[in-house]
Amino acid sequence: YSTIDEMLLENGVTNWINGRENANQVDLNRNFPDLDKYEYKYLEHKKRKFDHLVKEASQEINLRQLDCQKKPFQAETLAVANWIASIPFVLSANFHGGDLVANYPYDDTANHSSFYAASPDDNTFATLALFYAELHKEMASESRPKCDMVSDSFHKGITNGAKWYPVCGGMQDYNYLASNCFELTIELGCKKFPPGKELQKFWSDNYKAVYEYIWKAHLGIKGIVYDSDGEPVTSAKIAVEIKNPQTNAYERINHDILTSKLY
Repeated sequence: YSTIDEMLLENGVTNWINGRENANQVDLNRNFPDLDKYEYKYLEHKKRKFDHLVKEASQEINLRQLDCQKKPFQAETLAVANWIASIPFVLSANFHGGDLVANYPYDDTANHSSFYAASPDDNTFATLALFYAELHKEMASESRPKCDMVSDSFHKGITNGAKWYPVCGGMQDYNYLASNCFELTIELGCKKFPPGKELQKFWSDNYKAVYEYIWKAHLGIKGIVYDSDGEPVTSAKIAVEIKNPQTNAYERINHDILTSKLY
């Protein structure tokens, strides 16, 4: 066989995965419920609802039943969305090919244009992205390999997703807006389909960054919320205030965390 496609066709396989689309030709990283649109709508109407948009996600899945590309929600997407809802993750990363950069929320803007879209935890996200990029062997270097992608000049190997190019229905924004989880999208390199002989280099370039990034799950404040009877409380809302260095006043981060049951 001259190509894999010829081999598959001759053996009766007419529907296979090629790239990030699944067998139904649906891009799974554009297939999550678009919660950014609710975030921007609530901001516009000055509603104090910035997180855990579970009802909104359910409405998209059960009533609208189509993603922002007008494609049906896929079994893979629904399985991951259920996984995110059932386990109280606090930190995650998804890995892509096509460029070399650590990408952080938000991935989209209110009018789907390309400009910086800061989340309420923008400083934390930028810090996490920079942490990964600097531990990678090439990502933060000014001499890093350039790819033929749009807006490819990343300072220190990080970018806000929407500033790079807007994406609706992505997994990293869904994690942040539907759950407690902070997620980055790590672009591993220019080649989407590197040959097997190059995989060792991907490992050596990333293993330290991945290992140390996992430990960042322990960053910040940890503890247990108890009720007056000394019993742990689930779904308690934890609000955090930080000092604004310009005004010297404490301001609330408009993204609360919910306590989960003990495991």
